[in-house]
Amino acid sequence: MDKASNKRRSMMIFGASVIACACIGVLLRTISLFFFYDADIGYFTRGAVLPVIFHVFILVAAIACAVLCFFPKITLEPTNFGESKTAQMLYAFPALTTLYSLILQVNLIGEYSDLGQVIPRIELFILIFNALALVYFVLSIFGARINAGVSVVLGVFSMLWLTLMLVSLYFDMYIQINSPNKTIMAFALVSAVLFLAGEIRLPLKEKKAKIRLFSAAFAVLLLSTSSIPTLIAHFAGALGSGYTATIGDLICLTLLAPVCARFVKLCFAEAPSVSDNDATQPESDIE
Repeated sequence: MDKASNKRRSMMIFGASVIACACIGVLLRTISLFFFYDADIGYFTRGAVLPVIFHVFILVAAIACAVLCFFPKITLEPTNFGESKTAQMLYAFPALTTLYSLILQVNLIGEYSDLGQVIPRIELFILIFNALALVYFVLSIFGARINAGVSVVLGVFSMLWLTLMLVSLYFDMYIQINSPNKTIMAFALVSAVLFLAGEIRLPLKEKKAKIRLFSAAFAVLLLSTSSIPTLIAHFAGALGSGYTATIGDLICLTLLAPVCARFVKLCFAEAPSVSDNDATQPESDIE
């Protein structure tokens, strides 16, 4: 077996392992929320072992991804960085959720005005960045046909929007500051920001192989295990009526769609032909 075949085989094993870990994590956390979560206090019941197993499992999986992606002696490198038509189409899902979030934000600011209260600056910034993120996700559907500079600037504003959502989540007084649901959503939002940081490099023809591979793998793990179990438990009534972070879970869930498409492209797609490579691939950069 030649070197290229070994490299592709290693990538496929890595991709399948990350997806399997994400599925196991979703299962562990879903069971934990249904059987060991106390909605009255917002925490898992004292002495419950399965939630601990879940957190240790995800921590180990994330560390393993980092080691495999960045350890110098491990030659784990994607071979295909071209445009993913599937990922482009799937950006329609976060675009819809971002539109819904924008409507909610406009209504929130309207409530401040109706009550004669001063509108917090962070809410205004969230509104502005939310609108720019919506434009970014809509334009992402069209991929390479959008000006690279415009795409990068809007991508940065999308990252700032998610960062402000993270700050807003931290100061949400309706959810305990160290709530397990708040904590994992915070890490999921961080993973989404890292993923977008890798995505905005694509129009610039910057490869950054290991960084983009890790950010995609990290996002697959965190976005899936954060959003899917929480939404299942929420709509089943296991989280109680006081859970208020549903929009964050919806954003994480819909972002998971293009994230998975990009991750599959990085891990399972064959290397492009020489002619395609010249047209779509940046120069090698294994940072």
